[in-house]
Amino acid sequence: MATGKGAMENMGMNSTFWLDRPVFVTGATGLVGSWLVQRLVDARADVVCLVRDWIPQSETVRTELVDCVKVVRGDLSDRNVLERALGEYEIDTVIHLAAQACDCFYVKDGAAAYMLLAEALAKRPDRKGEAFNFSNEIQITVSEIVERILGLMDSPLNPQVLNETRNEILHQYLSAEKARSMFLGWQPLFSLDEGLKQTIDWYSDFLGEI
Repeated sequence: MATGKGAMENMGMNSTFWLDRPVFVTGATGLVGSWLVQRLVDARADVVCLVRDWIPQSETVRTELVDCVKVVRGDLSDRNVLERALGEYEIDTVIHLAAQACDCFYVKDGAAAYMLLAEALAKRPDRKGEAFNFSNEIQITVSEIVERILGLMDSPLNPQVLNETRNEILHQYLSAEKARSMFLGWQPLFSLDEGLKQTIDWYSDFLGEI
């Protein structure tokens, strides 16, 4: 049995539900998609990934996780490719992640949340079609994030703020009350600092390899 951090990262993962379950993942080489595929493989799901662009730096590719899944090469906008994949592999669950990332939300939390939602909707089909937000519900500025990262890295760098970006939403905030209070009972597995620390460790390993 997993203990400590490993047990926490596996919270909400129902291995019986996912065992040999045909799951189709779009955006599988993306930021959240890579970590979701890892969780699905760990849960022994039968994972089919839609891949448009082969990205060697992707976590899915560089860790050879891609060798543990089935790969369909094609574009999300190609209906024939989608219909063939869904039919040929008799897909039960589709997790669509082919979109622009907007994450202060740790990727492992995002991957765990998608799996929890898929499990919950399978039990409660009456809830299908509803929208759920997943967020640590912390309102924090980019400057504050940078300060936390520098602190965790014990770095003497002093960031220079140019304020040149235009057309940005000044205050972005998501409420996860629905995901907490309804049938999901969801909560983040990682605090902001825990997520940042693991992200820093990942980049240290990654950059050390190139």
